[in-house]
Amino acid sequence: MNLGIERTLGLVETKPGTFLQHTDLSRVPFCLSSTLEAVLSNSKVDYDESTLRGYVGELSSRNLLEGHLRRNYGSIRYMDVLNLNQGGYVIGQTKDRVLKASNDSNVVLLEDSGDKVLGKKMGYQIISEIDGLFCVVDRSDSEKRKKEYILIESKTGKVGLKSEHIFNNIIRPYFEILQSPIHYLLIDFREKLFEGRKRKILRKCYRDNLYLPLRRMIKKLDINSSVGMIHFPFSREELDFEVKRGLEIQQGSNLISLGRICETTGKIKIEVGSESRTGVFISQDDSRFSQLMK
Repeated sequence: MNLGIERTLGLVETKPGTFLQHTDLSRVPFCLSSTLEAVLSNSKVDYDESTLRGYVGELSSRNLLEGHLRRNYGSIRYMDVLNLNQGGYVIGQTKDRVLKASNDSNVVLLEDSGDKVLGKKMGYQIISEIDGLFCVVDRSDSEKRKKEYILIESKTGKVGLKSEHIFNNIIRPYFEILQSPIHYLLIDFREKLFEGRKRKILRKCYRDNLYLPLRRMIKKLDINSSVGMIHFPFSREELDFEVKRGLEIQQGSNLISLGRICETTGKIKIEVGSESRTGVFISQDDSRFSQLMK
């Protein structure tokens, strides 16, 4: 590790067994409403509640991390931040495994299925999937550029994580393919990851069942990797509100673009992403309504 990513995204051990996170993603320019609207605008089908929640969490994690990286590294003249979440292309590969960005901006690790017909490979099976992948490049040495990769896993539900799966199917194969330092970053709600109101102390369940086991596996294999945990800058309740609004938009009950109606008498104020606009409320039985919806 040499670019300082582990120090900003990783945890700090203040005393034996106590790990703190100091980075705050709330400093990154971000709007949850705009993120929801971006998810809906790119959808080809209506989402159910769980799927919509997952997609909003994934896009939020990518936008937040990219903002953090560009703020801390992208402004340095000899540093680059590369977004590797563009769908459909191969990022790296070994003899039997391929790392590629999927069409929904996630990143998948594929392995040769072993099935062959007339000597030709029949396809690959998915080994693991992560929510995002970024690369920070140091170009200060023109002859040998230094690269470090950040792998994102976002969680907005109750799905559990297993340290063995993360290490064997994500951290180790990514390191083998990319041949550079790997930082695995879990993003979740603050109340799930940390205890304490001011100091963000990692909860015992995450410390004992995920963080420390992963650190031991990394140390045992002696690979240049690290693990970090950080929280969303919004609460579960705020996400619940946006997901509910998204479901209403899909059902057509939100009539004014993708905005949020704050006042429904006379002049109304509409918040569209980070912008505020004013207008006149027009109900469905108004003669002008059908013209506006064309």
